[in-house]
Amino acid sequence: MLAEIYDPALGVPNGEVTPRRVQTAPESVQAVDDFQAVMREIRDLLLPEVVRTQKHTKEQPRTS
Repeated sequence: MLAEIYDPALGVPNGEVTPRRVQTAPESVQAVDDFQAVMREIRDLLLPEVVRTQKHTKEQPRTS
């Protein structure tokens, strides 16, 4: 069956098969955009604290 649909020597399908393109719902796109915005805000809030913590940790002498 796959040999009839896809010819690896050519690198392209050689049957009547076309890829199905599904339109993303606008609500889904908006949800992703909103999530990215929230994650940017959280990163911007937390990153300075992470940098301070890493700097403080590097300055502390290690005790074994």
